[in-house]
Amino acid sequence: MFKKMKNLTILFALIITFSACKNKEEQQVKEELIVNTEPSKEVVFAEIPEEERLMLQQTIDDLNFSIENDPDNPELYFSRGVAKSQLNDHIGAIEDYDRALGINATSDLFIYRGFSNAELKNYSAAIADYTKAIEMYPMEPNAYYNRALAKFNTEDYIGAIKDYTQTLELDSSRADAYYNRGVSKARIRDYDAAIKDYDMAIDMHPTSAEAYYNRGFAKVNQQNFSEAINDFTSAINLNPEFAEAYNNRGLSHIMLEDRQKGCSDLQKAADLGFVNASNAMTEYCN
Repeated sequence: MFKKMKNLTILFALIITFSACKNKEEQQVKEELIVNTEPSKEVVFAEIPEEERLMLQQTIDDLNFSIENDPDNPELYFSRGVAKSQLNDHIGAIEDYDRALGINATSDLFIYRGFSNAELKNYSAAIADYTKAIEMYPMEPNAYYNRALAKFNTEDYIGAIKDYTQTLELDSSRADAYYNRGVSKARIRDYDAAIKDYDMAIDMHPTSAEAYYNRGFAKVNQQNFSEAINDFTSAINLNPEFAEAYNNRGLSHIMLEDRQKGCSDLQKAADLGFVNASNAMTEYCN
């Protein structure tokens, strides 16, 4: 059994999906990470619909005119920075946030600049911005939450856990904070604590396929394959195209000596384009 487990740990896939709340209006950005893959150095942003892009560009043009007539108004630079950020021009957004901060520094400006720095994967600068926002206004949960995301991306999982905990102390309704704290705890192999956080996230947001999936992954690491299968099944029920869930459910079935079900799931994962499933089939299904 141990030999099989050692082989399978290479093949199991972990999906992490989290939301970065940019402000009090809960604007969200999602990222996905696959364990054991190198992070991309290229920053890739979602394509913006043409109608929305034109509206944002018109907003920027209007703000350009307003700034010419009122160059010392920090709100104008801030608004233009937000519009540029929405167009994925985070370098331009940061320039405008810098101008606004030079006129009147506020915690919100640091949060927004931190978000743009994080989008550019400049996590150290993002952390510094969020820290400054917290120093100015320590009661804003999004500052701690976004700093936790940045710390996670620098592999400071302990620091991320502390910031998610502070987020929850300020706002206990944050399912995303429970979920992402669970992800961070899983990264330091505290699977019992991770599962408890996933439990809370699922109670608050029972339609999250990723929460079930990652709870299942934590149970795999406890070699609790039967319960892991239940969680992977829940993830698949919520997202029938979830290739990694089929893959991991299949491998869990194989660990329980049910190769028929296991290979069927691996085939489904392979059909959905998950390469690791094809590799696993070569080893376990031929």
